[in-house]
Amino acid sequence: IGVSIADEKEDYTCVYMLRREIKIDGNVHYIDETKQPLSMKQWLTTISQSRFLITNSYHGTIMAILSHVPFAVILEGGKTEGMNDRFKSLLQRLSLSERMVTSVDMLNSIKNQSINWYDIDKKIQEIKGIGSEFLNLVDAKIKTQHSL
Repeated sequence: IGVSIADEKEDYTCVYMLRREIKIDGNVHYIDETKQPLSMKQWLTTISQSRFLITNSYHGTIMAILSHVPFAVILEGGKTEGMNDRFKSLLQRLSLSERMVTSVDMLNSIKNQSINWYDIDKKIQEIKGIGSEFLNLVDAKIKTQHSL
């Protein structure tokens, strides 16, 4: 189920951080929506064609997963710590909790860890199936109520 453009990876790390900046060494493409906004196509392509993504964005994380891009999520601290809940929920369901770090210093510990995309895709399909079943039940209930 990965995005087809993900098959052609380029040799750069993508950094997509919201509300804060980080600097890392190497061939890096920074996505900064406040300084240089990208079109949706540019945003998708920059993430999906990278060799690795560093982010604190939920949507960036989802794009990396769907594009089979290895990634690290730098968790928020302080007042914005509550923003981490959806990362934890998603990544625990996909058995990817180890992709969450609390600092840039921890990136090297996971950057070279492989991800079994086949297993991840299977889990996503299972989750989609559960969601589809739920929506079908809701739809049937609504149709039943309208026919009364």
